[in-house]
Amino acid sequence: MNAFTMFETLSYSFVTDLQRVNVIRGEATHCDYAFDSSTFMIQQEATANRGIAKLVYNASRVRIQYSMFHAPKIFFWEFNQRLKHSHEAMGGNAQEYHNYGKRRLILQTSSATNNTSDLELDLKSGWYAKSPPTFPPASIHRLPGKRSYASSSGWSSSGVRKTHTFTGAIRDNTTLATTIIHLTWDASNPEHTVKAQQRHISPPRKLSSNELESYRERYADAVATWSESNMGRQVGNGECWTLAYDALVAVGRQLSSRGREACMASQSYVHGALIYSFLPAISSLPEPHGGIKEARAARGDIIQLYEAHFKSKDGSQKWAGAPDHTAVIVDVLPNGVLKVVEQNVGGVKRVKEGSYDMSELVKGEVRIYRAVGENWVGRLDPKW
Repeated sequence: MNAFTMFETLSYSFVTDLQRVNVIRGEATHCDYAFDSSTFMIQQEATANRGIAKLVYNASRVRIQYSMFHAPKIFFWEFNQRLKHSHEAMGGNAQEYHNYGKRRLILQTSSATNNTSDLELDLKSGWYAKSPPTFPPASIHRLPGKRSYASSSGWSSSGVRKTHTFTGAIRDNTTLATTIIHLTWDASNPEHTVKAQQRHISPPRKLSSNELESYRERYADAVATWSESNMGRQVGNGECWTLAYDALVAVGRQLSSRGREACMASQSYVHGALIYSFLPAISSLPEPHGGIKEARAARGDIIQLYEAHFKSKDGSQKWAGAPDHTAVIVDVLPNGVLKVVEQNVGGVKRVKEGSYDMSELVKGEVRIYRAVGENWVGRLDPKW
């Protein structure tokens, strides 16, 4: 059971009074429950892929402890069943607080970006005044999760006074949220004159079905064709992720050379707009519930697997992802089976054919992304 999810809807087994609370989006894979008899609270601690996320509950309210990665997108979780047997829970039986049947939660996106806490910039270390600046600073580098960075610096003078500037762009590679930082300081005394500003940019908006179809027509076949053209060869360093990344980059360059919008390159394991998710540990149903057909997964989409275990009706099994695996879809069969091209399978770092049947997934996580224009998320540009 995940504490946080990128789904718009999911099922959850916690029982509480009807209420609405804010929660920061993230991803978690393992959950443990603990009961604190001194405060009568149940603590659900989720060991996340990229940090620790904690939810702390009591009999009448919900409060959030946040220690996940920086993500400005805010969701509202609405619980719709009242608490039962609170006297037993107060007596120490934590199970009475939950496990009263699954309830659907509706997650609504907030467009506000000013609620995001500023990043700790570790200005006392003076990293910004070094030549070159040691960006990102340790305080950001040690945060859980992966990020992309870009920066620029300069200076100006007025008489004997010299003022330096540094601008850095930081993008969370999971949510695609971006933070721009801007520093100024006097060269004669950086530590005591440095001033910092931060601007937070929300993750990109959700795309309509028409927009997704337009992007498919624009990019998808070219991504699949480029990937197929490398059959039997090693692409880049031979890693599975590199095949998808290089395909997106190659198609983007071709389009740019003709004055057209390039497609977005992979940002860590995000390869575009998420169109399909299946996480059996959370729900027996994929999102959307109609599966591959409703998601309109198509040739040229990119599938991302995490510790996926498939088991067919005849008893045969296969695994994909140790822990992650990436492949490019080249065909979707009428029964929903995905034909792919992939590399670094079984240690063989050459492009080969493969297939995945979502009806056979028994464990792990699967996500499918649609290649989109780079303007959807915007270039990582260090401009203040």
